[in-house]
Amino acid sequence: MKHFAKLDSENIVTEVITVADPSSPDEATGVAFLKSLYGDDTNWKLTDIEAHAGSGFRANYAAVGGKYREAEDVFTGEPSEFPSWALSTTTWLYECPVPRPEDGNDHVWNEGAQTWDVV
Repeated sequence: MKHFAKLDSENIVTEVITVADPSSPDEATGVAFLKSLYGDDTNWKLTDIEAHAGSGFRANYAAVGGKYREAEDVFTGEPSEFPSWALSTTTWLYECPVPRPEDGNDHVWNEGAQTWDVV
């Protein structure tokens, strides 16, 4: 089985589809098959379910709402809801400017104070 991400005109992932094919199609064959089903005007990229945090094919498994960055040939994680979080060019995920405390408590990010609050 192969997994393909459908991209909109801004290269945002709108859905991820599994193609079950005993011949394990390469990307070009899978894209041609999906275009035959969903239309020639659709845009698809192969994604790897094993990829995570910058390791593996195209850095991350495609996430709905995430982005395919053509220049780097990678999928980013879902966009951060916090403006202070930045995209790492190592993991291709959005990361907090302050590491989460490892004190055994549950924390929530406080954007205004730029700190982790204990829940």
